[in-house]
Formats: sequence, structure tokens, C-alpha cells
Amino acid sequence: MGMSVESAQGCLDPASLAESVAATFEQERPGEDVLSLPCDVTLPVAVVARCVAALAEAINVRVRYEPAQEVLTHIGNLSGPISALGQLTAAVAEEHLPRGVPLPRSLVLRVIRNLDVAAGIMDAADVGPGERASDGRAGAEQLAETFRGDANLLRVLISFDPEDREDPGPRPA
Repeated sequence: MGMSVESAQGCLDPASLAESVAATFEQERPGEDVLSLPCDVTLPVAVVARCVAALAEAINVRVRYEPAQEVLTHIGNLSGPISALGQLTAAVAEEHLPRGVPLPRSLVLRVIRNLDVAAGIMDAADVGPGERASDGRAGAEQLAETFRGDANLLRVLISFDPEDREDPGPRPA
């Protein structure tokens, strides 16, 4: 974007940032069962599959780089969305799959948050040089960027006005 981190930080108002974070968290509807929420976002099947894979990898990241108590505290934040994505995808009638998988926006927001957290863990991870190109600091940076890329893709996909999209069909029973 042509702006340094320091310049961008100077543009941030802490109060506005706090309000934005709180509003986003509220949209996740914490404490509510996402399977009971309306499906107001439709994602391509391949993107849902990538989300499942990314969340599973995020579990691996937490297990490898965080203390055991942290892993135990946060494992439900990752396994819950994996389960919900699988259940909602499996419930879509085969003839509707080409249109995508209807999902609750709050579920997708939870996935985005978890991918952002996983990227931050990889940024801070104390990794050695590694024996392969996929190991070590370069591998950690690549994985962090993959998590961020997936989160950003989801942000783009859910930012479109639902009125501009084709009707995904009836919600799976």
C-alpha cells in the first residue's frame, strides 16, 4: 500500500480501534450455537475445504508453539468451527453444491479470527533454521502469510452485499 507500519500506527486512534474490535467480536455472536444461526453467507465448497484444512493446521501450530494450558484453553475455538463447517457442508444437497455452502456470517468471522491468531503465533514462534525449505523461519513466515491470505480471502468473500449474490437455495435441514 505504500505505507510503513509506523505511519499506519500513527493513523490509528486507540478508541476507534477498540470499538472496531468490539463490534467485530459482537458479530461473531459468542456463546451462541452457530448451527442455529441463519446462513447469510455462501462460500464455494473449495473455500470451505480450505478453511477446514487451515483450522486443522492452526491446531497443529498451537500444539507445537504454545504451552499445554493455552492449547487446552483454545482447542474448542478451533475444533468447534471445524465441526460446524463439516456439518453445514454435509447438509447441503448435492445439486446445490455448485452454488456453494450457506454458512452463518458469525461462523466465518470466527474462522477469520482464528486464522489471524494462528498467523500471529507463527510470527512470534521461536523456530530454528530447519532441515528443509518448509522448516525454520522461512517456513514459519510462509505459513503465517498463508493464514493471513486465507483470512483476507474470507473477508473479501463475505463483504459482498447478499442482494448481489444468487440465492443459495433452501437451508439444509
